[in-house]
Order: sequence, then C-alpha cells, then structure tokens
Amino acid sequence: MSFRSTFLRLFGAAVVCGSLAVEAFAGQSTIKPAGEKSGASRPLALTSYNQQPAQPGSSKETTTVKTTVSGGESWDIQGPVFLRSADPEEPGELAIKNIFEYSHFRRGANDERDEYEYELELEYGLIENHELLLIMPWELGEGRVQGNGDISLGWHWRLWQEDGWLPAFAMRNFIRIPSGVNSSGVDYTWRGLFTWTLAPDSLRLHFNPFLTSINGENGEYNDDGFRWRGVGGWRDDDDDDRNFRWGAALGVDYKIDENLLWITDYRYENGEREGTRDNHTAELGLDWKLDDHNTLGFASEISLDGDHNGPAVTGKISYIHTLNLK
Repeated sequence: MSFRSTFLRLFGAAVVCGSLAVEAFAGQSTIKPAGEKSGASRPLALTSYNQQPAQPGSSKETTTVKTTVSGGESWDIQGPVFLRSADPEEPGELAIKNIFEYSHFRRGANDERDEYEYELELEYGLIENHELLLIMPWELGEGRVQGNGDISLGWHWRLWQEDGWLPAFAMRNFIRIPSGVNSSGVDYTWRGLFTWTLAPDSLRLHFNPFLTSINGENGEYNDDGFRWRGVGGWRDDDDDDRNFRWGAALGVDYKIDENLLWITDYRYENGEREGTRDNHTAELGLDWKLDDHNTLGFASEISLDGDHNGPAVTGKISYIHTLNLK
C-alpha cells in the first residue's frame, strides 16, 4: 500500500472520529460562550459526513461534506440608551436597572432649565423568547409633575431569530398605568425590534419603529395651573396635544471586547403638539460589563434641531444588577 493511500485512509478516519466527538460533546455540554443567550442564536453549523467505501481498484475514499448555517448573533443592550435589540432576557434571569438622568432645556438665551430623573426598571425572562418588564420613573427636584411615579408594564416577545438575510424580530407592548401623582388616562406603546448581524460576534444593525396612543394629560404644572409646553413655555391650552405619536430609531452596536459594548443611533419622532416640528436626536452609549452580575451603562442624547422643542442635551448613567432565579 502506498504512502499516499495510507495517509488518505488515516485522514478520513480522523475526520469521522472528530465529527463523532464533536456531536457527542455538543449533546452533553451545557456551557455557553460569554455574551450568548439560550436559544442557539449564534450561528450554528450542522455538519454531516457521508463516507463511501473505496471502489475496487481505487486507492481513494470519497467524503461528502454538507454544512447548514442558521441562527444569528445574540446579546443584550442593557444600558440607558433608547435603542434595543430583538433579544430577550434568558429564562429565569432578572435584571434590576437603576437609571439616573439629567436633561437641559433651552427656550432662549436667558431662559433655561434642568431636569433630574431616577428610573427603576425590572426585566425578567419568563420563558424562551418572552420577557416581562416593569418601569417606574420619578422626576426629582421640584416634583410638580402630574403622573410622577406612574408604572408602565411591558411584554417583550421575540417572534423569530435571525436566519441568513432575515433579521431577528421582536415586539414590545407597554401600558402606562395612572398610579402616580394626580395621574389620568392609560397610554399604550408598541415598539418593533429588528436586528441584523453585520459582522459575526461584533457588529449589528438595529431598527426600532414605535407607535404611542396618548390618552392622559400628565405633565408639569406651575403654581398658576399652567402646563409646561417646551415650545411656548407655560401654557393653559391642552387641545393641541397629539394623541397619537410615532417615530423610529436606527443604529448599531459594536463589541469593543467581551466586556465593552458601544452603541450609537439616530431617532426621529413627531412633535408633542400640533403645529410643532418633528424631533431629531443623536445618541451615543457604552455598556461596561463588570462581571456576570453587574453592568454600568452610559448614554448621551443631543438634539439635532438646535431649538427649544424638547431637551437640548441629556446625560444618563445606569447600574444594572442581574440575578439568576432558576
């Protein structure tokens, strides 16, 4: 038997043994790489081997290899940015988010104001592809805000995972309950979450359209009963409030390394009142994973419109503690 024939036989046997070992390990192992969620959302390669015996008079073996790739990249955007991915929390995982926010409003050269807010968020992975959310914001300082402390309840449902050119898709539904100070009405928000992988395990593209039905008249009122309007300052007219608002965010997130995630997005939304212009905002964020249970998040929003319709600049910092309740 020639050296070439012997080498080919040994090589074919090694391939077969290696594939059997990988399949056996995959069936027993429960270890997931860092940043990977359950549901096999990383690209999964399924390889099968069809080895045919050598024909009489032939010194070669024929090996047919078939590879199927499915799934996509999956990890959380946890920080205080607006942008979100389609990926829910893992089942049994509870994320407790503490978010501190500062906003600066500018109505003119001599008319500026600051706002400070604390927000508590709870995100719990109920079952595979489903997540429950609770959000409760408080405006700090003067506290003259009707609806301060309202609770919002949400449900995140991932309908499918990424598959080739098909993006992962999830939707979030929120209901604001009038549980705060002199609150009124119930608001509903729908938000779509599309996620595409641009570079494996490092870069993704996200598109988040949203729709909101506003049925209450919550807001900040001064001592004369006038409501804060942004454009036009304090006013006593509520008839020109928009009861239906919409918009979308488009952005990317990039893994600098396993513990640092950089996020940037552009957000469009229509004005809060009839007759006001639409809003355009740029956002930058950074998620810093300290360990498996603790994460710091940073974000900054800048108005691209250059006037006083909405905050001119916003800064946010968050501390997230994650518990595994399985």
